[in-house]
Amino acid sequence: MYQVSDVARLFGVSDTTIRNWVGKGKLKCRRLPSGVRVFEEEDVNRAYQKYLDSTEGGDGYVEE
Repeated sequence: MYQVSDVARLFGVSDTTIRNWVGKGKLKCRRLPSGVRVFEEEDVNRAYQKYLDSTEGGDGYVEE
């Protein structure tokens, strides 16, 4: 499992961007009872591949 900061570091974006992507449905996560967002490796890998594909094509992953 990954936390927001781990995923942000992988994508090279800010923690806020990751939270925005979650809100827009671009990335799945769940919350622990403590409120911490956690991401499963499979979901991160899937989103990362989509991110790479979209940035190579120049259309961007999300509209910021």
